[in-house]
Amino acid sequence: MKKLMSISVAAIIALTMSMPTVSFAEEETVVDTVYEIEGTEDILSADEMIEETDNGDSINNNLDTADTEETESISVSDEITENDASSDNADESIDTASNENNTMEYETIADSDVLPEQAEDLYANTEIIDGNVKYSIDKEDNNAYVTGYIDSPTDVTIKSTVDGYSVVQINNNAFSDCISLKSLYVPASVKTIGTYAFKNCKALNSLKLNEGLQKLGRGAFEDCISLVSVNIPSTLTEAGSYDWGATDGVFMGCTSLKTVDLKGYVVGTAMFRDCTSLESINIPSTVTYVGKSAFQDCEFLKKAVINSSGTIDENAFNGCIRMVSAELGGSKVTEIGAGG
Repeated sequence: MKKLMSISVAAIIALTMSMPTVSFAEEETVVDTVYEIEGTEDILSADEMIEETDNGDSINNNLDTADTEETESISVSDEITENDASSDNADESIDTASNENNTMEYETIADSDVLPEQAEDLYANTEIIDGNVKYSIDKEDNNAYVTGYIDSPTDVTIKSTVDGYSVVQINNNAFSDCISLKSLYVPASVKTIGTYAFKNCKALNSLKLNEGLQKLGRGAFEDCISLVSVNIPSTLTEAGSYDWGATDGVFMGCTSLKTVDLKGYVVGTAMFRDCTSLESINIPSTVTYVGKSAFQDCEFLKKAVINSSGTIDENAFNGCIRMVSAELGGSKVTEIGAGG
């Protein structure tokens, strides 16, 4: 290192003030430059060397502190950047999940071929016409129902299934006043024939009911004046209404009815009332109830064989003015109502 001369404090201060401003990274070079400018061969005193060394250490410490602060600042900046990136990634994940959910929902709708505005019609009934018969398919309970007819049907066979759906019921008034109807076949799939379903079908003369039928509604075949014979399935558990009074019996007013093949469990209220051509009746042991006015005013009824167990309600045979024989047989009748 070159020899430096001793300089006064005032000269150093003046020289320092006239120096250009530099960064910490250039501090050591500045000090060397100061020494070179003086160009002296004298050596600094010991105290001045110590002071110079302390100043150098201070500068280095300041540089280290600045580097540390800058490093910490960079670390904080990097952490913020990473957090922002994580936030962006989270937002992208949420957007992606949302898009996937929307896609799944759309695909589900597309698979069912039902648009959102059509969802309320998903279980709407569908009408099908087969021959002269109108059916309604209920997609909620997966059954079909007979609702009516078109044109002027004469011979009707109710289907047991329509479009893959079981036909379980003939609705109220489905064929009422159908004066062209002459024959009717009801399959075993039908459990219920509704109120007035075939009322006033005045030309109906042939009727087949099958095992499986459970309910005949009030007045279902009322005033079918051409009907000659009828069979009542053993599965029948309800006929007409018990609380409707002595009117609107299932076959009430079927004035041509002569033969009844009676099975089942009940003879409903007014069920055969005013069947003026009926001459005999056999009530089997399966029957547990003979309703009010069940055979009332059957003027030509001459013989009744009763093997029933249970109740014969009031006026069951009232007005049967030609009755000459009523056999209880093996009957376990527990009650016979007034006028029975």
